[in-house]
Amino acid sequence: GNFELSELHRVQEIGMPRYTREWVNKYRNHVLRNQSFSYGDKSNLNVVLFMSHPQYNVRKDMLYLLVNKLSVLDNINFVYKPHTRRGLHLININKLNGLDASDISSVLLSEWADVGIVYGTSVGIQLLIDSVPLVVPSFVHSNTTIYEDNGVAISIDTIEEFTDLMLKSKTEIINMIDQNKVDNFIDNVVYGNDKENMMRTYCSFPNG
Repeated sequence: GNFELSELHRVQEIGMPRYTREWVNKYRNHVLRNQSFSYGDKSNLNVVLFMSHPQYNVRKDMLYLLVNKLSVLDNINFVYKPHTRRGLHLININKLNGLDASDISSVLLSEWADVGIVYGTSVGIQLLIDSVPLVVPSFVHSNTTIYEDNGVAISIDTIEEFTDLMLKSKTEIINMIDQNKVDNFIDNVVYGNDKENMMRTYCSFPNG
């Protein structure tokens, strides 16, 4: 966490192997194998909320409001995934309604979801890899994210706007995302704009 701004020129961005399609496919085939996840009414919109730890500028009152709203909409199947490492630390579990998907792989949840909600976590990249529309409820935190900065997510400013969004069809929500921007984002952030040599560059970087 401590670094000199004057030394940032020494940092070379070479991509994120964790979120490459190749790695995700290997994970599905060799780790998850035939596992799957299902929940709720098949005619409903499947919505997953990936939570970030509250210490990262999260407005917990707005988070609870969001979760409560998601839990009462009868046209969606709603699950939430707590922070992978910190769980529900500093979260009032009595204010959370919905299915706690703590024990479900994020990759399985992404596979199941029609809509993914994040407000800071990198798992949003997994959703984009799986062509899941990404929603960032900006009223839940006081940060900006690379998703908003690159125009690859639907940014929602109020709970009222969020409710209106959840009443749209899956097709309508998908059409709100510019897939060309998503593809460019994946090429740049995940593959470092070098799909053919990214892993080679990654492995040889210390000697490069």
